[in-house]
Amino acid sequence: MGILAPAKTPAAAVLGRLNREIVHILGAPDVRQRLLGEGAEPIGSTAEQLREHIVSELRRYSDVIKAAGIQAE
Repeated sequence: MGILAPAKTPAAAVLGRLNREIVHILGAPDVRQRLLGEGAEPIGSTAEQLREHIVSELRRYSDVIKAAGIQAE
């Protein structure tokens, strides 16, 4: 799971602050325990790490869909 923003959101002013705040919140023991209890793994990565993860997942699932011959109806 990740939090995304529109493409033209100011990086330094808005995205940087959002990232810092989210990482801080994910580090709170009560928040971390609640997320773990719900089966989530709180990481609190950078925007670049999230981008790389999304690209990797899209590539992986694209390959699975192609191999299985799945098509949209």
